[in-house]
Order: sequence, then structure tokens, then C-alpha cells
Amino acid sequence: MNMKKMWKSVAIIGDFVYRKRWWIAAALFILCVVFGINGSSIGEWSTLFGMEDRGLLLGVSREIRGDEWATSTPMALSQYFNPGHAFPYFSDVVRGMTTDVFLEYGQPVKSLAVLFRPFHWGYLFLPPSMGLAFYWCGRYIMLFMVSFEMGMLLVKQRKRLALIYAFFIVWSPLVQWWFAINGLVEMLIYVQLSIILLRLYLSTVIFWKRVMCVVGVAICAGGFVLALYPAWMIPLGYILLGLIIWSFWEWNKKNKITRLDAVALFIVGICFLGLMAYIFSRSWETIVTIMNTSYPGERFETGGGYGEHLFNYVSNIWYALKGEGAGAANVCEAAQFIDFFPLCYILPSVVLLRDKIKDKLMIILLIVSLFLEIYAAIGYPALVAKYTFLSMCTPYRVYQITGFGNVILLVRSLALLEKPFSRGMAFLGGSLISYVSVGLARQLDPEYYSLRLLIITFGIFFVLFYLLFRCPSKNAVRSWGFLCFFVMAVSGILVNPIRRGCENIYEIPVVQSIQKVHEQDERGLWIVEGLAYPMTNLPIMVGAPTINSTNIYPALERWKILDPNGEYYDIYNRYAHIWINLKESGKAEFYNQASDCLTVNMTLEDMKRIGAKYLFTGSDLMEIYGDKLSLVMETENYKIYQIK
Repeated sequence: MNMKKMWKSVAIIGDFVYRKRWWIAAALFILCVVFGINGSSIGEWSTLFGMEDRGLLLGVSREIRGDEWATSTPMALSQYFNPGHAFPYFSDVVRGMTTDVFLEYGQPVKSLAVLFRPFHWGYLFLPPSMGLAFYWCGRYIMLFMVSFEMGMLLVKQRKRLALIYAFFIVWSPLVQWWFAINGLVEMLIYVQLSIILLRLYLSTVIFWKRVMCVVGVAICAGGFVLALYPAWMIPLGYILLGLIIWSFWEWNKKNKITRLDAVALFIVGICFLGLMAYIFSRSWETIVTIMNTSYPGERFETGGGYGEHLFNYVSNIWYALKGEGAGAANVCEAAQFIDFFPLCYILPSVVLLRDKIKDKLMIILLIVSLFLEIYAAIGYPALVAKYTFLSMCTPYRVYQITGFGNVILLVRSLALLEKPFSRGMAFLGGSLISYVSVGLARQLDPEYYSLRLLIITFGIFFVLFYLLFRCPSKNAVRSWGFLCFFVMAVSGILVNPIRRGCENIYEIPVVQSIQKVHEQDERGLWIVEGLAYPMTNLPIMVGAPTINSTNIYPALERWKILDPNGEYYDIYNRYAHIWINLKESGKAEFYNQASDCLTVNMTLEDMKRIGAKYLFTGSDLMEIYGDKLSLVMETENYKIYQIK
């Protein structure tokens, strides 16, 4: 009796939360912004200088997420301190020269263009800690809410299954390891939200709702296009196209598009095209430069080589616990959606063939998913890759996105299955697939698994696969959902830290010294000498224009001063983290340690020729260059020199 009362109370609370979910989400978002809650690994800067990270509340900062804490977040903070005015479309800080920071590595700007990047709005009117919270928590909460609503469409209003789908998306290792970079979160939000709005548009006859849906879809379209990361955009675009076809295929033609609707569509379309034309006209020079770079502009892929990774989602569940060095050379690159391959194909096939349910969505997504899977695993001829635009996508990036479509297929099949497999068949199938999945995952990286971890992993996936074969039995679905919740929590929620604010940056004595010198000479150009990335991005966080901060596209005019004959053109014509080393004599030399890394050895005279005024370094340069440099400030083991 007490148990019945407890479940009844839980049901009442759950019903209340469901009905008020958007109000609760809004309240949670406001609280997070007010208290400056974010998931950035920016605490790594404190660690780098041997200080305590006092902003960390839970979890650990991830050094491997340098693209976030050492590149993207410093660029966002630099927008507050740009000389002249804050949040410009073209920064004077990044690269130490006029730089388009809206299009590439999209940063918050005071421009109409920011309409397509609503998660940047907080930066424009809030202090840095709250702006960062707005960006992080807004995307986190919105992705969860939109995924839940999308899940309700996919599973025919079954709330528990929709909730599990939302956790599969938000807490997937891929999403969490790439949460603040390359626009992945935004793209997933825009893809799902656009389908929700499209289906609402097609199902309602209320004019103002239709107009709001059209406006929402236009913002989603703009945000998706401006993510400007083709490696993920193109495979996601194929999945989006499949979802659009499904939506129109199921459209009730009674809700016709009226003349008034056509006028609204025309007006919104013209506004959308006008704004996109404005953005691309302002950034056209940037686009041309990026397209003609040695990296990544000249990339041409034909796919193949990633069939062996089909089961690596098994190892993904442990990455957050075992740390950056476990299981893969780079856990971010190895991160995937947990899609339970091959069940994500077997169960839809059972629905279509055994249960004879000709579900339109399953048919479409099976075609799309297999098309993308073949590209990643085997590859296509160059001509096919070119005309399907997959030539712009590395096969592994395509494979990562295929997991999103596979998750949709999996939960859709759970909503449509008519009867479970027998216990014997479920045991046999669960045992066999678990053995193959865990075995092949271990084969990919044998040193990752101890015997104990291997047994635990096999046990977890055996139970999960067994329960999947036993769906749609009510107890099986419920048990599978509970176990998935904990698996996803371990694999995803533990990836990023929970922290408050970003003040730790401005408490570092070296940063305070750079800020003091910069405030006395806002336009003086800086070089970080003899120090590797991420130190090259340290000065921009207080607005100091830095020549060798991460060059998000090449400063060709600058390097041509040192290389007038273009001898090193292919070396510096790229996106690059730049190391600059001082040498006593000789001409400038350029090297690539990696595709996105550039080393430049140059003399003090070379530095003067490219406009440098201040050197930030860990070296004592006075003994050799005392007559050419003056020591401006010394803090701990770091020095700031002015070139005379």
C-alpha cells in the first residue's frame, strides 16, 4: 500500500513537472545565469600558473578541451576588451589585426547577424561570468528541452521514452566532449527545433502560430548554416532532409497553405535572404581566404576506413571516468553517440518485416543512415563524394553524426514494436551481440581494458541488449530506461566540470601585469615569444592585440613581409596555433609541427617589421638584446619587454 502511494506521488509530481516543464526550464536558466554557472574548463589557466581554481564546484577541468578553454572562450572574453568598442564584427585583438570573428569561430558581436546566434545574446548585456553562463546553460537546457519535444514526436507521446531519448542526445559522449566548439550543440538544437516547428506549422490553421513557426524555422536555418563546420553540417543536413520528407509525407493536406500564409512566407523569406546576404557580403573576403587555405580549405575526402569504429561506443561509456589518456589518443576524436549498433538496425528491420509496420520515418532514416555509414566505413568514388558534398567531410565526422540518426531509429522502433522476442532468443541475442561488441571494442585498444573492466562492460551491455530484445514488454522498457539513464550519466554528465564564473582568469598575477601594460597602450601589438600554445592566447583575454594568438585564418599580408617570394606560403597559409621564437640573425623560418600548428623563427628586426611593440616571454632577453629592449614588467617567471 505504501509503495502504491509512493508511485502515485511520483506520478503526480511527474505530471506537474511535465505540464510546467518550460516554466521550470526558464527558472532554472535564470538561476544559472544569475549565479554564473558554466561548464567551461577555463580553470586550466589557474592550474597552468600553479594556482587554485576557486571557481570549481564539481567535476574536473579537461586539459584536452583546449579548443574551448584555450581558444574559443579567450576569444569570447576578448570581445569585451576590444579597443574602440566592445563586441565588434571585426576584432582588432585576435591575430593583432582586423579579423572577422563572427563567421569563423563565431563570437558574440553587436550586429543584426547575432539574431541567428541567440545563445550569444547574453554576452552583449551581461558581465563576462554571466555571459558565459548564458551561453553554456542556455544551450544545455535548450538542447534537453528540444530533444524531449522531438522525442515526443518520435515515440508517439510516450513521455518516459521521450525522456530517455533526450538523455541519449544531451549526455552522449560526442555532445559533451564537443559541447562548446564547432557548433555541434547549436546544430542539434536547430535540426530538431526546425522539425518541431515545421510539423506544428503543417498541423495548425491558426495564422499567428504559423507565422511564428516560419520565423522560428528561418532563425534555425540561419543558425545551422552559420555553424560553418561542413564535416558535421553535411551529414546532419542529410538527416534533416530525411526528417523534412517524413514531415511532408505525413502532412494532412486539409491544412492547406493559404494566400495569407504565402505572403508571410514571402516576407520572412526576403528578410532571411537579405540578412544572410548582408552577413556573407561582409565576410566574403574571409570565406575566400578560408576556402583557399592549405588547411582546412584544400580538404577533399572520399571516405572509408572507419568500419572498425562501429562498436567503439562501448568504450565511450568509460572515457569521462578514466580520463583523457585512456582508451584513445584523443577521447574527443573517439567520442560518439551511444547507438547500440547493430540493434539500431535490427529492431527497425523487425518492425518493418516481422510486424509489417511500414513506418515512413524508419524507411527514410534507414536509407540515410546506411548511405552515411557506407561512406564512413568503405567510401565512395571521388565523383560521388564531390556531388554529394561528402568530400568536405572526414569519414569519422560523418560516422559520428550517423549515430544521431541511429538513436532516432532505435527509439522509434521501441515505440512501434508489437511483441518482444522470447526470453531464450533475447538471452542468445544479448550474449552474442555483447560478446562481439565488447570484443571488437577491446580489439580497437587492447590496453584500455583490464580483465575486471572487460567483465563489467560485458555485463552492462548484455543486460542492455537483453532488455532491448525483450521490448516492448513494459518491465523491459522501464528497466532498460533506468539502466540507460545511469550509463548516459556516467558517460556524459561527468565530462565537463560545473563551475561558477570566470574570475579565476583575472586573479592570475601575470594576466594582471599584461592588463596594466595594455591599458597604457591599447593599440600596441604583442608577440608571445618562446612560449607554446595555449600561452599564445593569454594576452587577448584582457584585450591585448596579439600577433600569434590563434590565427583562425592566415594573416597573409603579414607573413609576406617576412617571405616576399612565397617560399613558405603553403606552411603559413592555414588555421594555426603559432609559436614565435626569437633568433639573433638570419631570415625568418617557418615550420609545421602539425596541420594546425605553425612555428616561426625570426629576429627582433623581423618583429619590428611586422609591427610588434611588446614581447611577453619566459626568457631573460636583456643579456643579448639589452640595447634593443626595455624591461617593462616582471611577474614571477614571466617578463614583458618593449621593443625600442
